[in-house]
Amino acid sequence: PIVSLEEGPRLALGLRWTRTGPEGSELSATAGRVLRPEPIDSFGPGSGLEGRRSDWVGAWSLSLPGAVDLTQRLRVADDFDVARNEVFATTSVWGLELAASYLFLAEDAVTPEDRQEVAAEGRYALSSNWYLGAEMRRDLEAREWVRLGGEIGYSNECVDLSVYAGRDFTRTEEAPASTFYGVRVRLWAL
Repeated sequence: PIVSLEEGPRLALGLRWTRTGPEGSELSATAGRVLRPEPIDSFGPGSGLEGRRSDWVGAWSLSLPGAVDLTQRLRVADDFDVARNEVFATTSVWGLELAASYLFLAEDAVTPEDRQEVAAEGRYALSSNWYLGAEMRRDLEAREWVRLGGEIGYSNECVDLSVYAGRDFTRTEEAPASTFYGVRVRLWAL
């Protein structure tokens, strides 16, 4: 991997605000950027870190215990163009655990075209030990599935054992679309 180092003076500005409510609910927000007296070019174009001023970065999260957790992270240029937007949500209700996400990456030197994806995964408790799970990822720009999969498993305080299968639809010249399946064992005591 390529590692970029930043030398010289700089000022990192940031602000964080948090509000904790009754029963443990929490709302927090963070924003910031980096300012430099001289422009630098040690970071690649499109990174949001080059020049005298970095892009603005920010995040907010909301946690309502027993209901939902939401998080959004953004990178925004001075002209308010959104370069990156990520949204995550999780909830657990009636034996069903759900997680969903949305990702937007603007075209830059690393990402040759705008990219938008949604993903979700879920797990449903059939009993105190048995569960069913599923996952999906969809490319909104290409309007194609990226991945679909499912599993059935058994879990207790010592082990989580599952049988899974799915399909990766993404294909390139080096890696064609493929179907996968297997057995996963997780030992909790190790």
